[in-house]
Amino acid sequence: MGTELVTKGSNAVSTELNSMFESIDFGNVESKDLLIPKILLMQGQSEKVLKDATHKAGDIIKSTDGTVYGSARDKDAKALRFIPIYMYKTWVKHEVLGKGKMQYISTTPVTPQNTDQKWEQMEEIDGVMHTYKLTKNINFYVLLEEDFGNPLAVPHVLPFRSTSSKAADIIESWFAECNVAQRARVKVSPKGQLMLPFAKIFELGGKLESNTDNSWYVFKTKEVGSITESDERLMQSFNWYQTVSKFDHVNKVDNSEEGQQAAPASETSKF
Repeated sequence: MGTELVTKGSNAVSTELNSMFESIDFGNVESKDLLIPKILLMQGQSEKVLKDATHKAGDIIKSTDGTVYGSARDKDAKALRFIPIYMYKTWVKHEVLGKGKMQYISTTPVTPQNTDQKWEQMEEIDGVMHTYKLTKNINFYVLLEEDFGNPLAVPHVLPFRSTSSKAADIIESWFAECNVAQRARVKVSPKGQLMLPFAKIFELGGKLESNTDNSWYVFKTKEVGSITESDERLMQSFNWYQTVSKFDHVNKVDNSEEGQQAAPASETSKF
């Protein structure tokens, strides 16, 4: 048998493998070439539930490979913890096709110029009137608890929309507090809290809501901890902040689920 490249039972590597690591030329590969996964909440009309039958309504999953991170169902509820790193907002546009069906059109950044645009729009194309629904998403790049301290970990994007947008309030408010503190040059609050977006830990779960016609799952969040200056997670989060803050968020993040859903995850989801 040839020389073993990896020593069994350890992280030691052979001279040959070390040479491989050091000699590979990645050319123009950059951190921006990473595809950032989303954290999604499955609804009754989600393709992975309705068509593929690979997941259940209420699953909290990773968009790129379907890994189940948690559950919003009461009977087997499982929350996940995360550190928020960076916030951005987007408009997601769907065309209304009728009978509760919608077709994904585009995702665009929210700007000061379009932040207050109408959520329902109509446009005449070749003599035919088209109706569109725009949904504002509040998105956060986050590090999951299981990735704390892992140098190979890639952040996820956690999107909040429609009835789930209420769950973003506590995180969005925290970012706003940090913004005020920065302008006032206050680095630590009177209670000893570091005034940095990634100096708090939050928990993501969910719950079932309903009206007379439908039921659907929504995210819920709460603060569960804080991070001190000596905590290595602070620097890990800041390093990622420096990277993701420069991303083209619309094209950088996995948006594949937008084209798979018949409609935005909201009151239109039936169980």
